Amino acid sequence: MLAGITRLLERQLERPGKSHEEDVAERFRKQGPKEFACTTDPLVAEEWIRSMETIYDYMGLADVDKVRCAIFMLKG
Repeated sequence: MLAGITRLLERQLERPGKSHEEDVAERFRKQGPKEFACTTDPLVAEEWIRSMETIYDYMGLADVDKVRCAIFMLKG
């Protein structure tokens, strides 16, 4: 049994895995976040922040991951 567990662990190490950042980014994109483009309308900005926070809460993201995801969505 121990040999089987060892083989399983060795196979998992051989597979190239995703980094934490790649995994978070992929999961985040699947939620369909909106891009934030230049605007001077504070209501538009507020709505975007709320929509992002909803996704963050759903995913249970750490603060550092929230920042990375937000930066990814800033355009313009």
